[in-house]
Amino acid sequence: MARAAARTRRDWAEADRLRAEIEAAGWRVVDYGSAYELEPASPPDEVVRGTVRHGTPASVPSRLAEPAIGSATVMLLVGSWSRPPDADRVARVIDAHRRTMPADTTLLVIADAPDETLDPILDEAETDGAPTAAGNAGGVEVLRTAAPLGFGASLDLGLRRATAPIIVVADGDIEPTGDLTIPMGRALDDPRVAIVGIDGFDTRDLRRFEPVESGPVTVVGSRLVAFRRVDAAVMGAMDAAFRGMDYAGPWLSLVLRDGGPGGAHRVALAVGDLPIERVAGAPPVIPGGGPRSSDERREFYRLFDRFGRRVDLLVGAATDSAYPNTGEARDQP
Repeated sequence: MARAAARTRRDWAEADRLRAEIEAAGWRVVDYGSAYELEPASPPDEVVRGTVRHGTPASVPSRLAEPAIGSATVMLLVGSWSRPPDADRVARVIDAHRRTMPADTTLLVIADAPDETLDPILDEAETDGAPTAAGNAGGVEVLRTAAPLGFGASLDLGLRRATAPIIVVADGDIEPTGDLTIPMGRALDDPRVAIVGIDGFDTRDLRRFEPVESGPVTVVGSRLVAFRRVDAAVMGAMDAAFRGMDYAGPWLSLVLRDGGPGGAHRVALAVGDLPIERVAGAPPVIPGGGPRSSDERREFYRLFDRFGRRVDLLVGAATDSAYPNTGEARDQP
């Protein structure tokens, strides 16, 4: 009840603190609208053929407090949030990342409850080994989950192992044809930019989203994004309750952009000319772009409950300034 009261008065810091206490006691909090549900905590870790499969992101030793090394960490998320992963496709995408990344870039492959067809591919990817010593960037690290945890938990799990100042997150349906880390990192050289993505969206009400090919936007989609490691560490960027992709990108965007009510907000930046191929023509994931499952509805309410009244965070069509660090919203939703 104390957490519900904190959320009612929009004391998000207190609500997040109480949420952490509830989860530490063995429960998962699922918010939707002004209500919530408690679900059993994540499954325990498992050891399968000598390999640890993690039941929760918290079971993964975090490196976020360590000094940054290398130029970028690329996180490849493999799961069934968009469609079941295919072994040949996963192998091709892993190989494409390894061929196009600079030598001082680390590849993290996070596999959400992989089946037996994926295990040989993941085992082979690990042959280069993970970066284990301070100052040693490069290599490949593979993390597996013990049960389907979803997109948000997979991203959160990967964040705990990220070692470089720039983090690039790619879905398994994005195949790079060239280096992604340099152009995305260059966009983040601008301190006004909090997050960069291949798919951008503007909105006037956080209910309907319109695609934007390039430039400053309110949010970016989930398929391919980049942001700073320090921001993720300080702001607690991802929420594991987002099991699908639809609202994970908008949540990540708004959390990283938010300078607080009346504060100096940063922007999300859509960069549509990156060297990629969308595997099998995988389209942008448009928030709310189709019939909503019960999970999608809960995730929408989670996003809307926190940011639905934050018209100060709207960009593009809803503001007068191209880079509205302190821009005022022109139209109320």
